[in-house]
Amino acid sequence: MSTQITVKDVVKLAWPEFFVQMLIVVACITEMFFIGKIGVVYVAAVSIACIVTTLINNFLGECEAGSRTLVAKFFGASDQDKINKAFLVSIIVPFFVGLIVAAFSRQISFLAFYMVGSSDVNQIGYAYLNTVLKAVPFSLTFFSLTGFINGMGDTLSPFFIRVLMHVANVLIDAVLIFGMFGFPKLGIQGAAIASIFTYFLGCVLSAFVIFNKQFVAGKINFNLFKSSFWQNWEVLKEYLKISRNVGFQFGFCDLAMYFLALIIERFGVNALAVHQIVYYQVYSSLQLLIYSFYVACWIIIGKIFGSRDYLGINPAIIKICKIVSVVALVSVATIIAFSSFLGGFFSPLNIEVANASSVAIKLLGLNLLVDALYVVISGGLLGADDSRFVMLQGVFSEYLILLPLAYIFSVTCGMGLIGVYFAFCFRTVFNLLTVGWRFFVSREWNKVENLKPEQQYEPAYFSDYNLQFGLQNLIDEDIFVPTNVFFVEQPFFKKPRIFR
Repeated sequence: MSTQITVKDVVKLAWPEFFVQMLIVVACITEMFFIGKIGVVYVAAVSIACIVTTLINNFLGECEAGSRTLVAKFFGASDQDKINKAFLVSIIVPFFVGLIVAAFSRQISFLAFYMVGSSDVNQIGYAYLNTVLKAVPFSLTFFSLTGFINGMGDTLSPFFIRVLMHVANVLIDAVLIFGMFGFPKLGIQGAAIASIFTYFLGCVLSAFVIFNKQFVAGKINFNLFKSSFWQNWEVLKEYLKISRNVGFQFGFCDLAMYFLALIIERFGVNALAVHQIVYYQVYSSLQLLIYSFYVACWIIIGKIFGSRDYLGINPAIIKICKIVSVVALVSVATIIAFSSFLGGFFSPLNIEVANASSVAIKLLGLNLLVDALYVVISGGLLGADDSRFVMLQGVFSEYLILLPLAYIFSVTCGMGLIGVYFAFCFRTVFNLLTVGWRFFVSREWNKVENLKPEQQYEPAYFSDYNLQFGLQNLIDEDIFVPTNVFFVEQPFFKKPRIFR
């Protein structure tokens, strides 16, 4: 019998991630408020530096994805040895990659501000970015360790870790930026130092949670290190593959948003203002809620996939889609009802921008109903170790669907900014159709589900299902394990085992 999940299981995993994202937003706004107090030139410098750090975190910070996917799968399979190996990989690989970034921080900072015309912004921004890049070894390691904790079915501990981190960050920002309690007044250099300390604290707290909850066995020694990196590369290769694929997806999608802004810029300052309000303020805020279900689905499907309960995958994803559809419907109905208010709230002095924002909010709100399903199903594919398809599909849809259609609708057809958002809608429908086909039609668990009960066996190498079932069954029958050995009905996330 397949593993059973409930609405409570899904919400229990989703809500901490939602509040984590909200904490990040509040912390960033607070830090920018402090920096704004010391001058607009500092805000400009930090804004440019944030573009660089965001790109680095998107391309490299998805080591979190590698940890989350692998650990959820190994946890579902009750493979403690591979969980221990994943823990080592989750610390050593991101820290080493981060050290490389930190070693080249001067060169990266120079290139980032080379084209900036203002000498003040150039000088201040170079010094700030050069310092803040020293935090990258700790930030990448922190992301990876929180992914590890998520994969073990614990999304609450990272929430509390984030609370402590961001409270500490805000306090240290205030002390070092303004020179309180006898500390020197360091300006934005103080904010950079606060970032280093904050991510270092996050690494320490994450490691404490992992060992305190005994997610890893006590035998973390040189032999395990040797088997993880030199004798058996299986875990390391999977980790790098998933991190690379998800990192490329998010990184190149961010670049696509930059190119989209260049298209929108053709229609003037008002169009850019509308896009900032509608996409980056309203729509992105709604996506925070959807992202929490994306993470929950990623973990749940990863555990089911790892336990080889292939018959339980489709019912689980359908249940999560129903839940997120209800959440998205309520959210969309709310923002559509208040679209005029939101347009006026963000642009009280420009009626044209307010009215255009109101119309665009309605259109992107309807888009969210489809986007929510796409996000959840793509999270399920990531949990089922299909990161390469998700990466290729995401990059393809941004560069060959969204950007060309945005230009055609807005410029060629003369639809302006509304044409850009129609392109968003077409892109989202395409995304849902492709990941839906991949999940419900193409993947191999459908083939197992269609077998008669007496034929339901697991091949030794599931990715090459047809060849294995046709040949290996004749040659070496004893490696085929009856499905019902694995399918034991149980609560989805029981209390983690304690390893002594």
